[in-house]
Amino acid sequence: MTSITIQPKKLKGTIAVPTSKSLAHREIIAASLAPGQSIISNVSISDDITATIEGMKALGALIKEEDGKLYITGALTNGLSNASIDCHESGSTLRFLIPISLIHDNYVHFTGQGKLGSRPLDVYYKIFDSQKIVYLYRENALDLYLMGYLKP
Repeated sequence: MTSITIQPKKLKGTIAVPTSKSLAHREIIAASLAPGQSIISNVSISDDITATIEGMKALGALIKEEDGKLYITGALTNGLSNASIDCHESGSTLRFLIPISLIHDNYVHFTGQGKLGSRPLDVYYKIFDSQKIVYLYRENALDLYLMGYLKP
């Protein structure tokens, strides 16, 4: 049997802590809503994060990935006439971007894959009905069309 002796020693150096996907969604969205340019570093790019990035681009934000950083110029205050957002399988992307897509009077089409289409959206449908936002959807598939805007 081999024995190992460990000597106490002061450690030093740098480690990169894995990022939170939940926080990354929020950082990207907040930067996209903010005026001017924001820089976000140490973002772990996953399929869900890519869906949020592409969704915010579809809504008008300018996003560039370079050297492990995201450079985001917020442009959502300009408003768009229509957008198409593929959420892939990201529930966070869908749930965060539905209300954001309705900041202005827009026509927005949400799509997705996998089981995302079977997740309930009834809370949104109630809001749409009360705010007179036009919506069409297909049961058990994410194929949601929205037309209108959220009123404060």
